[in-house]
Parts: sequence; structure tokens; C-alpha cells
Amino acid sequence: MDASRVSAPDAEVEKRFGSARVVYIAGAMIFANTQAVEAIPAGIPDECDTVLFSMRGVSYLDVSCAQAFEGVVKQLLGRDLRIGICGLSGETRKTLDRSGITALIGEENIHWSIDRILTQECGCDA
Repeated sequence: MDASRVSAPDAEVEKRFGSARVVYIAGAMIFANTQAVEAIPAGIPDECDTVLFSMRGVSYLDVSCAQAFEGVVKQLLGRDLRIGICGLSGETRKTLDRSGITALIGEENIHWSIDRILTQECGCDA
């Protein structure tokens, strides 16, 4: 994670999230895309301690892809990684709630933006 891209770059942000990875997901998350979703954990290096999903560009999330995403979240949590999700549309959020993914990662790990999760966690002013 490149702390210089945060609106309030701070040494504490770099210290806390220097090993984090941001995964940008855009477009409809549908059955046809489940293989791409399931491949996400393979791209997360072992030294990573936090994965932040930016889902601002997700226009739709169907049940099959939600199940695949739930599997990804469980796999990453099984590696003792912290998971954050940012930028959810109302409908995508409803699907995550209904599928149990929100409960799995915790309400406190859902934020409006990547910038917000980084600065709030570290007590910085954005």
C-alpha cells in the first residue's frame, strides 16, 4: 500500500498499512466472473497482513459470485489477514448483508473509501 496516495499521508498509516494490499473490483460480479474472484487469494503475497477491497465500481453482485467472494474472504481470514471492504453501492451492500459476508468480516471493517479506513484506523485527519 502506497501511503503517499492517502489524502493525509502519515507515518502511522505507512506503519500500520505498509503490508496491506488494495484489490480493486469493478463491473458486475456475476456467475461468469466467479473464477476471477476465486483467483484473488493467489495474488495476495504471504507478507501481506491486510486486504482492502475497493468495490466502488461494482454495479451488481449476484448470489453465485457472492458465494465465491465469501469463499475468498474465508480463505483470507484463514490466513489471519484483516479484511476491509470499501465503496459499496446500496444493492451490493444488501447482497453482502444477506449472504453473511458483512457479519463475517465485521461491520467495523466496512467503510466508504480506502482513504477513510486508513485515516480513521490511524487517527489521522483526512
